[in-house]
Amino acid sequence: TGDILLLNRQPTLHKPSIMAHKARVLPGEKTLRLHYANCKSYNADFDGDEMNAHFPQNELARSEAYNIVSTHNQYLVPKDGTPLSGLIQDHVVAGVLMTIRGRMFSRADYMNLVFSAIPSLRSQYKTLPPCILKPEKLWSGKQVVSTLLLNITPDDQYKLNLVSKTKIAPKEWSRGAVKSSASKKKKKKAVQYHDDIMTESEVIFREGELLSGVLDKSQFGASQFGFVHCIYELYNGEVCNLLLSALGRLFTSFLQLHGFSLGLEDILVKPEADLERKKAIAEARSCGAAAAAECFGTSPDDLAQIREKYEAAHHSRDNTALKTLDFVMKKKTDQYNNIINGVCVPDGLYKPFPHNSLQLMVQSGSKGSTVNCMQISALLGQMELEGQRPPLMPSGQFLPSFRPYDISPRAGGFVDERFLTGVRPQEYFFHCMAGREGLVDTAVKTSRSGYLQRCLIKHMEGVIVNYDLTVRGSDGSVIQFLYGEDGLDIGKTRFLSEKQFPFLLDNYKALLHKLDPSAASTVLESTRASKYLKKLDHWVAKHGGEILHGRPRRSAFLHFYSKHLPEVELQASGKSQQADSWRTEAQLKIIEAWYGLSPMSKESLRKKCLTRPDPVNASLRQDRFFGSAPEALMEKLKSFIEKNPSKLHNIEGDCKVSGDKFTSLVQLKCLRALADPGEAVGLLAAQSIGEPSTQMTLNTFHFAGRGEMNVTLGIPRLREILMTASANIKTPAMDVPLLPRPDAREQGEKLKKFFTRVCLSEVLEKLEVWESLEREGKGHVHQQYRLRFSFLPQECYYERFSLKPSHILHYVERTFIKKLVAAIKKEMKSIKEKRMKALRVERDKQGGGGGDGDGEDGADGGGGGQEEAREGEHSDAEGEEVSEVEDEVDATAAKALSKKQEYDNPGESDEEIIQAQGSMSEDEIDDDDSKVQCNEQTKKVVDSDEEPIEDSTALDESQEGTPDMVKTVSMNQDRVQEVLLNNSVVSNYTYDAECERWCEMTLKFPSVDSKIIVTSIVEKLAPKCVVWEVPGIRKGYLMESTDPGEKGLLRLKTDGINLQVLWQYANILDLRKLYTNHIHAMAKIYGIEAAVKIIIKEISGVFRVYGIDVDYRHLSLIADYMTFEGAYKPFNRMGMEGNSSPFQKMSFETTMHFLKSATLNGDVDTLASPSARIVAGRVVQGGTGCFELLQSLC
Repeated sequence: TGDILLLNRQPTLHKPSIMAHKARVLPGEKTLRLHYANCKSYNADFDGDEMNAHFPQNELARSEAYNIVSTHNQYLVPKDGTPLSGLIQDHVVAGVLMTIRGRMFSRADYMNLVFSAIPSLRSQYKTLPPCILKPEKLWSGKQVVSTLLLNITPDDQYKLNLVSKTKIAPKEWSRGAVKSSASKKKKKKAVQYHDDIMTESEVIFREGELLSGVLDKSQFGASQFGFVHCIYELYNGEVCNLLLSALGRLFTSFLQLHGFSLGLEDILVKPEADLERKKAIAEARSCGAAAAAECFGTSPDDLAQIREKYEAAHHSRDNTALKTLDFVMKKKTDQYNNIINGVCVPDGLYKPFPHNSLQLMVQSGSKGSTVNCMQISALLGQMELEGQRPPLMPSGQFLPSFRPYDISPRAGGFVDERFLTGVRPQEYFFHCMAGREGLVDTAVKTSRSGYLQRCLIKHMEGVIVNYDLTVRGSDGSVIQFLYGEDGLDIGKTRFLSEKQFPFLLDNYKALLHKLDPSAASTVLESTRASKYLKKLDHWVAKHGGEILHGRPRRSAFLHFYSKHLPEVELQASGKSQQADSWRTEAQLKIIEAWYGLSPMSKESLRKKCLTRPDPVNASLRQDRFFGSAPEALMEKLKSFIEKNPSKLHNIEGDCKVSGDKFTSLVQLKCLRALADPGEAVGLLAAQSIGEPSTQMTLNTFHFAGRGEMNVTLGIPRLREILMTASANIKTPAMDVPLLPRPDAREQGEKLKKFFTRVCLSEVLEKLEVWESLEREGKGHVHQQYRLRFSFLPQECYYERFSLKPSHILHYVERTFIKKLVAAIKKEMKSIKEKRMKALRVERDKQGGGGGDGDGEDGADGGGGGQEEAREGEHSDAEGEEVSEVEDEVDATAAKALSKKQEYDNPGESDEEIIQAQGSMSEDEIDDDDSKVQCNEQTKKVVDSDEEPIEDSTALDESQEGTPDMVKTVSMNQDRVQEVLLNNSVVSNYTYDAECERWCEMTLKFPSVDSKIIVTSIVEKLAPKCVVWEVPGIRKGYLMESTDPGEKGLLRLKTDGINLQVLWQYANILDLRKLYTNHIHAMAKIYGIEAAVKIIIKEISGVFRVYGIDVDYRHLSLIADYMTFEGAYKPFNRMGMEGNSSPFQKMSFETTMHFLKSATLNGDVDTLASPSARIVAGRVVQGGTGCFELLQSLC
């Protein structure tokens, strides 16, 4: 008992998964006992988890266990510096009940609770006087906590001052004050809260005494800036852990006195609320027709037409209509969901908070959520699988108990029942389906996230902070000059923010005692930094603050150019003066004028383009010069002092704190917060990315049916960014704000149309096919197909597409007919090969595998033919695999095949699978003129002075070889002959010469035994044939900007990427703020530093969706490591090629490959990387191993 032990629970995903505990050996016990507060660090629970215990074998290991690995030093998680340890569940409820206003204890109970919480104390116990003297002496629950804190705080330390907020909102306390019998007017009046001053939602500590507020999860749970976190900040981890242990014992003892239980009254709903709920349910059950009618564009009363369109949408290869129906239906049901929940929870409950035990648990953060309460008392709501409603079966039913194409919300998984009164079997089945989805994700994502973390760890293992504050790899290569761009340790910077400056001010004395300024003053230079800061302030005052933020960074010439360009353009013709120059006449004149300027004029222009001098920490090292601190922190501090919210005086009246004193305190705290040399920041960054990735679901999120672009998120996106550094990402996108012009919306809509891809299926209204047999000459029979394509009138797509009827007709004549003929020939070839194969099989059966030479020849021939048939099927029919399966096998086999295809990457859609398998080789068809698209010489699409986009975006028909746009009454025979000459199987061609609404063609093919369904071929082909597109872009979106500082501005977003096209519209788009998620494109065009920022923003965005916060310092280190060689390299074996340590490369993957390469090249390993040193049995050069200590023995 008393020895130090290292405890570890696997998987060891981050640093706190191994911590040092003092052992207490209990005779007869065969299990490990562990305090609840440590469970989050280990991700452990008590359902059979197993842990490892390691006993340090020498004094050095014991010393590190006591001073570094101890639980006292693992209170904060390295991921973002937030607390890991905290009390949970029963203790949280007890904390609220014990500290609630009105809770009183007699002297016996008060002393019992205090002595239970602190059973052993080396000094004399300190107690508080009672808060009530008559008729008997009583102590409040808040006084019990104050007594606890009074005895735990070290005697030589100043006491805590804190103003904080609870998790329980102020409005919740008002619900309990209102009696259930109160009128609506009184209730409304009682709920009106102007602020939370002196309510139970405001926690106030003064001189270590709790004066106001209750203690809930936000104060002693794993929450930042709470009561326990502040104790850790002011004192140390030992006092913090002592407090958590004492609070745990205190709340356990209180529950033995008070008790806590949950009853049926806590979930019952009042009769009037239940009546409102039933009315809303009745309305919700009948909203399906309205939703389906809105989706399909029919009348809500015409159920037969709705069913017909629903069935057509289900059988269609394009599932857009079903996705839109899902979206519209969910929007309708969500409205009723909100109504029912608002009526029932929490206002409609029989017992109000805080008397309602279930609400007390939820609001205090003990256990459960508001959703749980709603599912118990109100309704379960819409069940979703992968973000969508449950899918239809092949029969058109959601479940066998529903009618085919049932439009009621209940059939689509909307459960309007609750657990309180029970759910029917169908609803229960939907609920089980939704629950099973989470289990599948958990099983599959573990390996994905685990391998991702291993790749990060193996690359980053040797990255540490050096004594010169630089971050270097094990080979000495500099990755960052300051860790995280400011050199500060994440766990020591949580209170260095403007919101927490008042806390630092209130606890000035306590912090001063802890930071020990006298020790710093003896080893640091203290005047140079302050002098540099004064010079910096003087420069800013002289040149004005607009240089810092308001002025763009550009040279003197660009300033001169932008100023004189408008007036010169008015005089110039716009053409180039020189034949070999790409510059315009105006630009050449400005360049000539610039060279003619005097040196004084140029100098005056240069002064206008001055940039701010380097910050103090770029010139003076933070660990040597007191006052050298990050620029961003000093700007926040200056702003805080100027606003002066706390009047800059300490809470104790005798100790006023001036602005200079407070500045010195923050600078001292910043000095103490520097990352320690030897800190393995590479491993911490890798763990901080890998550990939270296990919390993310595997599937790709997308916004189906909303008209919004698909976005790859979760593990797939992290793998794209980190592991593969892919140049071909799944969902590339661009985002750029529009300039604040008067006609910004109009021009944005034109651009949106211009960037939207148009497929033939979207403009095809009707297809009619006539089939006939025709005999020619001596018995030759041909199959003849007459096809009539009818296109939508222009007014149907004018608002959505930048397209004309002439474009569609031109595309059909030049490209689509070729693709259609190729597809029909391919189908004929497939039919012929299947027929031949069947004949061979029949012949083999009749031959019986026997005898003479003819039979052998036939067998050989059949075998060879069979091989050819197999090859033909493999090469020609590979792309049609999915469609053939759907046509030829039953629904169960098709479903199994689709599951098999989607197992490796569930995020892929059916369309992506078909495209990956290649339904038709694009190389077969000359596609040079397949699209009416913007080329290198595309005209300006939108300009305020030019004609509308419909005319200006059209290609120059004479340049592209398209027919004349002028409509004529009679057909152009040259045009008809061109179609006939280009396609030998086309025997006749006619088109609508007046309106260009239709075209008709006759196709002749040799006769085959089986019937060819041309309609089906066109149906598969039309969605893949692109009539109009901007290369690389699928769709454009125009939406209101939600970014700070851009209120009222519009943003253009594109599904796809083509930066060069956007540059052509600098008069409409703010190209300085152009953003794309394609890292390779950004690095190639804007440079590697731009790519660094994209990597940081993209990784941060992936985690933000799941509510996970990873500190910027980790992300910046990851991004800098991937790019410090000047190129964007991945965390895989290709990225490992450039590593200088052969042992590190061999310990990652493909050991023999790296061993062979190192042997042939004669590579040398200097045993500097952690992997190499472990191979050689040496101490890793990181942490306490990065130095050698020579101790004087005399």
